[in-house]
Amino acid sequence: MRANFHWAGGSEAADVVARERALLSGMGSGEIEPVPWMVCSAFRSEFVAAGAYQRHDSALNLDACARMKTPIMTRWTGGISTRWGPGVLHMALFLPNASAWTETPMDRIINRYVRGILSGLGSMGLEAAYNGKEFLWANGKHIGYLSFEVAPGGAVLFECLLAMTGPWVLPKEFLAYPAGESYLSGGFPSACLKEFDLEALAPDVLARKLAEGFERRFGVSFEEAKAPVSSAPAVEEAPRRTDDRLRRGGVGRARSRVSIGFLEVYASIENERFSDLEVCGDFLADSDGIRRLREGLLGRGIRNDDVEGVVRSIFDQKKHVLLGARLAELTSTILAAGEAATESKLHP
Repeated sequence: MRANFHWAGGSEAADVVARERALLSGMGSGEIEPVPWMVCSAFRSEFVAAGAYQRHDSALNLDACARMKTPIMTRWTGGISTRWGPGVLHMALFLPNASAWTETPMDRIINRYVRGILSGLGSMGLEAAYNGKEFLWANGKHIGYLSFEVAPGGAVLFECLLAMTGPWVLPKEFLAYPAGESYLSGGFPSACLKEFDLEALAPDVLARKLAEGFERRFGVSFEEAKAPVSSAPAVEEAPRRTDDRLRRGGVGRARSRVSIGFLEVYASIENERFSDLEVCGDFLADSDGIRRLREGLLGRGIRNDDVEGVVRSIFDQKKHVLLGARLAELTSTILAAGEAATESKLHP
C-alpha cells in the first residue's frame, strides 16, 4: 500500500496547523487524492496547544501564559492542552478513513494506529506500550500524548506528540482547572526520550523510525513527498470565550469531572428551551458529532428524556465518537447548564 511521508523540519505551530488543515479538509472533501500521509515536524518556538473543544479562559491560566510570553492556539484534535515547543516531535498521520489500513471502529482509532508508533519505538530498544487512554508509555513512564480528529467526509487525523529532549506536558502553573499534575500526565511520571540513553535522537531520525514502524506493522510503503499547505489562517491567538450570542437571556454554566479531565457546558435558554449551547472540555470526539449535538439540542426542552434522546441518537449509532466522558455524564452536565441558565434568567 502506497503512502506519502514528509519530514517538515523545524516548524512554527502555525505551519503545523496549516498543513493539517490542508490535508484533513482536502482529503475529507475529495480535493486531495485519498492516499495516506505521515507528516513529522519539530518546533522552533513555544506554544500552548489547547484541545479542540477546550475554552482557553476556562482550561488555562491566561495570565501565567502571558507572563511567560507563550501564545495559545487551538489545535484540530481533542484532549487536554499540551506543549508544542523545542524538544518535542509532532507526528500527524492522515488517512482517507478510519479503516484505511485495518478494520477500525471510530472509537478504536488510537488503539489501532498507535501500533505503528509502538513498533517504531520498539525498534530503538524501548519497552513502549499504550494503556488504553490518550497517553503513550515507554520504559514505565509517559513520553507522549495521542489524539485524533475525524473530518465530516470521514478523513482521519491521528496525532502524536513525543517528548525527545523537552516535555510535551505543560507547566502546571499554566492550568486554570482545579487539578494538579496528575491531570497533565495521567497520574504517572512523565519523561523525555533523552533519559533513556538512545543513540540517535535527532528528530528526523526518530521520525523515520516511526515511519518504519508503520511500514512493518501495516505493510505500507512510504514515499517522500512534500505536504500541501493551506493559506487559511491557522493560529488562534485570542482566547476562546463564550460568544455574545450566549450572553443574551439566561446563561448557565456547568462543569463535571470526568475520566479524561473536565466537561463543561454553557447554555442559553428562551421559553424553557435551549436557544444556544456550547459543549467544551478535554474529551476526544469527531467535530461533526459535537456540531450535530448542538444542533439537535437547540429548541429542545430542559428535560432529561429530551436531552438523553439527542445525546444517544448521535453517539450511540457508531457514526460519531465521544471518548473520555460517559453519555450519562454528558446528559447530566447539559441539564445542569440548562437549569443554571433558568436560574440566571429568573435572578439576573
